[in-house]
Amino acid sequence: MFNISLKPTGVIPVVDEISFIASNMSESFEEVNRIDGLLFMICDIFDEYNVVSFEVSGFGHEKWPVDCTDLSCVVEQMDLIQRSIKSGIFDFNLDFYEQGMELSINFKDNKTIVDADCICSSPLPWLPHPISETITKSELESMFDNFCNTFLTLSKEICPYISSNAILQDYWADLRRVSNDYCG
Repeated sequence: MFNISLKPTGVIPVVDEISFIASNMSESFEEVNRIDGLLFMICDIFDEYNVVSFEVSGFGHEKWPVDCTDLSCVVEQMDLIQRSIKSGIFDFNLDFYEQGMELSINFKDNKTIVDADCICSSPLPWLPHPISETITKSELESMFDNFCNTFLTLSKEICPYISSNAILQDYWADLRRVSNDYCG
C-alpha cells in the first residue's frame, strides 16, 4: 500500500543554517522571498546534513529510489492536497518530478475508498507493479496529516532561522488551519 513519511535519522543536531545560506547565497537571495524557495532550502539542509529520511513505498516497492532532494517537490504540493482532503475531495494528483523520478500518483474518489494509479514516465528502470492500489479515505488523510506534521516539526527543530521567515509562517498557519491533527 502507498505510504509517504519522514523520519529523523538520529539525534537532531543544531544546524548552522546561516552558514549554509551564506555559502549558497547566489541561489538563496531570491529564494527567501518565495515559499517554494524556502521549502527547497529546508529540504536541501535535510539532505546536506543527512538529518531526515524521506521514505516512500507502494505499488510493489518497499522502498522507492527517493531522498530529500525529491522532498521539496512533494512538500510544495501539500497545501493543495490537504485542502482537497479536508474539503472531502479525494480527486487529486501527487507528482514526483525531481532528479529522474518522474511519476504521478492519481488519486480518485471511489465512495469509501480512494483508487490510486501510479503513472510513471521515469527514465529510471523503476516501474510500478501493480500500477493501481486502494486506500481508505481515513488512512489517506491520516498519512498526509502525519507527513505534514512531521515536516513542520522537523523544520522548526532543525531549521529554526528559516522556519521563522514570515512567508513560511503564513504558509504553515494555513496548513495548521487546514489540518485538524496538527501537533506542532
